[in-house]
Amino acid sequence: MSENPSSKTPTAPVRSQTTFLDIAVQLEGVLTMMPGKTLICDHCGVSFIGRLKRLGMPDGTRDPYEVLAIRCASCRQHLIYLAEWKDSAHMLPTQAKSIVRLWPQAAHVPVSEEVPEEFARDFREANRLLSASPKASAAMSRRLLQRILHDKVGIRKKDLAHEIEEFLKTGPPSYVAESLDAIRVVGNFAAHPLKSTRTGEIMEVEPGEAEWVLYALVSLFDHLFVQPARAAAQRVLLDQKLEEAGKQPRGQRETKPVR
Repeated sequence: MSENPSSKTPTAPVRSQTTFLDIAVQLEGVLTMMPGKTLICDHCGVSFIGRLKRLGMPDGTRDPYEVLAIRCASCRQHLIYLAEWKDSAHMLPTQAKSIVRLWPQAAHVPVSEEVPEEFARDFREANRLLSASPKASAAMSRRLLQRILHDKVGIRKKDLAHEIEEFLKTGPPSYVAESLDAIRVVGNFAAHPLKSTRTGEIMEVEPGEAEWVLYALVSLFDHLFVQPARAAAQRVLLDQKLEEAGKQPRGQRETKPVR
């Protein structure tokens, strides 16, 4: 007797695992968008104005979560986020409890070209390690901070905490002073003195500590390298304009003795 095909138990379709990049290609078919806002691309570091598109809830999820995505207008790569809405019934885009980045795993923090490569290279490595190992990232950042204070500023004390304290006496801008001073607080140096005496050693970090040291380094870069280089470029430009006007450049002017 031949078997009736209709009596066979239907086979469930095999579903491939969806990745975040697979989700990103669905962008063109999504109609509902988040309000427009200025974003900084975590791939290339360029700021742009765009809209986070709502891609729906992950498969099999009943919690108030939804995948959001956007494509950078500069590098054309996708940024993927996961939102948790306060109102699980309506999932209003203006009522987000939290929005966390899913892709790329680590944000791109650009380093100005004025920063010497010996320092910029270690900063990029610390930033790259942030998502995989905040402990390793913080250790590399602390060590880099100490190297800058040693080699660029010429400050050498018994540990990083005292070197930061000595640097603050030089009167840096408030945004630099506050960011560096907070390293000791955020990292809880009082309870973990090895962070100050063995700066490059990998050890436990406080929440947000690794991110904060990177932020402090960006502030220090701006103060020690970026602003002086830009000021020097402005002086050169001014001297060129003075020469074109038939006037003596500032650097060649004779100073009269004070009587």
